[in-house]
Amino acid sequence: MSIRYWALGLLALWGSFGVALAAPLLMFFTPGSTTVTVGDSFVVDFAITGLNPALQSDIISAFDVDVVFDPTLLSVTGISFGSQLGVGADQISGSSLTSGVADLYQFSLLPDADLKLQQPGVTVTLGSLNFIALAAGTSALDFESLMQTVSGALDSNSIATLLTPDTQSGSVTIHAGQAASVPEPTTLLLLGIGLIFLASHRQRRYHPYTGDSKNNLWERPL
Repeated sequence: MSIRYWALGLLALWGSFGVALAAPLLMFFTPGSTTVTVGDSFVVDFAITGLNPALQSDIISAFDVDVVFDPTLLSVTGISFGSQLGVGADQISGSSLTSGVADLYQFSLLPDADLKLQQPGVTVTLGSLNFIALAAGTSALDFESLMQTVSGALDSNSIATLLTPDTQSGSVTIHAGQAASVPEPTTLLLLGIGLIFLASHRQRRYHPYTGDSKNNLWERPL
């Protein structure tokens, strides 16, 4: 069994026996609304807010979420995870991409006390998605609720608390950008006259002189 399935198996087991936390939590995108131009690259973070800094048990210890977007308008070019669930050997994380869906998971191996030190505020940044805009239009960014699992601190029986955050959608508006300007007919006419003048001036300047040889710049001495 791969590390991923081992980690997610533990996450599912903890969630199935855990109890829902009463604190109101919200999982959201930041920025919530983005406006870009076709060809632009940009980053959207996803986070959870609503944690109580005064409660030692208010932490995020693991998550597995699917982010849904319009694949005809956006393409994912990179995925990164935040440091507040641990880095390196202190966590297990991974991702997979299918058409219009980015599946992201992270499982912390840190004790709850250490996690609280990493998450002292009300908001935990879970990760970031790098996108490139493919075409003009508007794409929603959504969390697939049926594929969402988030867990918190261990209870007195060493079972992870199952968290049930609300979700808030985001959006990306993509503009086509400015088309290259086409010169007006009058501009083309003036440009043509200018080119004819320069060509005739060049011809007169460099035409061989047939008079006195000392004034003929093209005449070479024998």
